[in-house]
Amino acid sequence: GNNHADGHGFEGGNHDNCDTGPPYRCERGHSECNVCEDAANLGTNANCSGGGGGNHSCWNPSLGGGGGGGNKEAGKAGTGGQAGGGGTAKGDGAGSTLHFGGGGGRNRALSGGTGGGVIVLGAETIIVEPGGIISANGTDGGSTSSGSYGGGGGGAGGTVALFADEVVNTGAIEAKGGKGGQATATGFNGGDGGAGWVVQKLPLPGLVNESYPKGIELWLDGKEVTPAVGDPNSKGAPSWDDVKKKWGKDGLNAWETGPLDLTTATDWTLGAHEVEIRETGGAGGELKFYLYVIYPFSKSSPPANDTCAAPQFLDLSGPVVVSGTTEDVMGKIKATDANQGPFCGGSLGPDVVYAFTLADWRQLTVNVTAPFTPRTYIKKKDCLAGSVVGCGENSWTSSVLEPGTYYLFVDGDGNLQKGDFKLSVTPAPPGPPANDLCAGAKALTFENGTAKTNDMSLFATDNYSAVCGGGGGNDLVYKFTVAPGTSELAVTVQGDFNPVIYLAKDNCAAAPIVCIPQATYTMGWPTPGTYYLFVDGKTAADKGLFTLTVTVK
Repeated sequence: GNNHADGHGFEGGNHDNCDTGPPYRCERGHSECNVCEDAANLGTNANCSGGGGGNHSCWNPSLGGGGGGGNKEAGKAGTGGQAGGGGTAKGDGAGSTLHFGGGGGRNRALSGGTGGGVIVLGAETIIVEPGGIISANGTDGGSTSSGSYGGGGGGAGGTVALFADEVVNTGAIEAKGGKGGQATATGFNGGDGGAGWVVQKLPLPGLVNESYPKGIELWLDGKEVTPAVGDPNSKGAPSWDDVKKKWGKDGLNAWETGPLDLTTATDWTLGAHEVEIRETGGAGGELKFYLYVIYPFSKSSPPANDTCAAPQFLDLSGPVVVSGTTEDVMGKIKATDANQGPFCGGSLGPDVVYAFTLADWRQLTVNVTAPFTPRTYIKKKDCLAGSVVGCGENSWTSSVLEPGTYYLFVDGDGNLQKGDFKLSVTPAPPGPPANDLCAGAKALTFENGTAKTNDMSLFATDNYSAVCGGGGGNDLVYKFTVAPGTSELAVTVQGDFNPVIYLAKDNCAAAPIVCIPQATYTMGWPTPGTYYLFVDGKTAADKGLFTLTVTVK
């Protein structure tokens, strides 16, 4: 693979803040001495390891390229009469300090290259395979083939520090300086960036050679219980840090906790629980965790909300999250297969039921987290015989539901689709439906020449009108296709308000071809093509539930 920090060191001079008058100095490369873009960072002298900026007078032949940045090696000076100097060398072979590469100097519109960053890797053995690379290279300075410019200086290489007993390298490990930018029209080129450091050292005690996780916390149901559980098996260090009350004291030695009795660590109620292991203080490592759940003997019985006889009530005055199950606590007895949602599934699967009452019009977002694929559906008014008004699987949003009583079922599509689950239901005030605008026009589905859909305009908005009315009324848009040879097109709207019907052809935004201020319309021998049907209200008060029927023959 490619593990790189190329161009992640000190920036080159890259801001357009050159002097506007003599001596026309440009920004120097950034370094450990100056990382700001300001007037103090202009000039041809090096900025510690940052290359100097070249002078840039358009009419002065003594202009010059920017200097290269420095690190292990000093950067090269740019060429030209007033070129930027190269950045100075820094660091040492012992790797007592790890340095970013210095940035290259700028000249006029040509930025200096950025220095390489720092990579630190620690392991017993580091292997770089053929094609693999570890690099902290500097980037090249800016170049051009035209204009009165000098090239930008290259950024210096950064540092690659390897803390390992053995390094096997058949790929590439490098911290090269970037090339100075070429200005072929003037010949005043930027200086190359100096090479960076590649340092190999034996592992140091501490972070870079930790092989085991440390600073381990135990969280149950969102609460840390590590201090309460403690070190019951008296393992001590390095297993247990008695000061920080965490497991894995030094990260250098293998450790174990021994058996932990978590019976009283949280409230182990029926349903889903979350056990979380967090590492807060180490460099990682293999962590094995075994969880044994031992249930006391109890008489098996189905869940309390197994059937419509005893649904569990949900208070949907706000979002609700509950834990549930479609089997008994021992996993021996399933809930009854008492219900099924037509076209929603639930055949042969055990199901449980919830009830809720809506005081206002609402849309519901239903989410179920479970180890099986659930089937969820909602019935209206009657738990057993009520009509299904919405269904889905793990996550779905209902249509707009009117005030009233409803029943929500969590079901499974098959004998083995069962188990514990977490159910969340979030109510929200309805927004405009998708077919409120032409862009979301609802496609009608025909069967034996007839399409029928139940809809409402209560939460639609007033976007369209025609010559016969519709201004101020809420409107919805539908679309369908008329085939050649069709002899009749009939539209009927049945609802509790005064509708306006109009049709556009082939282009929803086009002027309607017909407008009818009544609930029915028939067209003989309609021209083939795509039709857009608008159901509108005569006035702002004309909105509500309706059934739309379209027939072609």
